[in-house]
Amino acid sequence: MEELLTLIENVIGKEAIAHLNGSPSPYNFPGDWSVNNARARSLGFKFTSLEHLIEKLVRFYYLADM
Repeated sequence: MEELLTLIENVIGKEAIAHLNGSPSPYNFPGDWSVNNARARSLGFKFTSLEHLIEKLVRFYYLADM
């Protein structure tokens, strides 16, 4: 979460305001929902960097709102 907030802060040039003890989000599922992709990588699948895609997404919506 911290890495995502830092990325967004860097793109828009503002500090994020985050409350860890706020109201639960409908997307706030318990547990870790990450996926182990070691098998796909071992078979040669190349994953796209989420950092690059998220940065483009944030820029798109941030600039559209200006």
